Amino acid sequence: MNIKAYPAGGGTLGLHYDTNGITVLLFLTTNKEAPLRMQIERSHPSKKESWIEHRHIHACKGSLLVMQGRKVLHDSEPTISEQKFSVVYNYYERHDTYRHEDFDDFVYYGAKPNRLMQ
Repeated sequence: MNIKAYPAGGGTLGLHYDTNGITVLLFLTTNKEAPLRMQIERSHPSKKESWIEHRHIHACKGSLLVMQGRKVLHDSEPTISEQKFSVVYNYYERHDTYRHEDFDDFVYYGAKPNRLMQ
């Protein structure tokens, strides 16, 4: 569990997949800017091709968002004048706990990874 703070004037989080299968976001603020941007892979048996659904979700204080963070490419649009805060719950299963060896140093301390994360 983490609290993610996006300060006014450019707080953002780059495009990524999560290392865990289930991600839950609890929004602590209501925001009219800096939506969570999601690219969701979609398919249907009646269609020959798959497609990408693009979603923009603005934070609403007290709301929960549940997603398959490992399957949904996502980021946060930069803040402009507002602050945005959310609690991030990353759920790992006992048999599925992979995190790149440099991941925590990168996320928590801003350290450059020794090698590319894959």
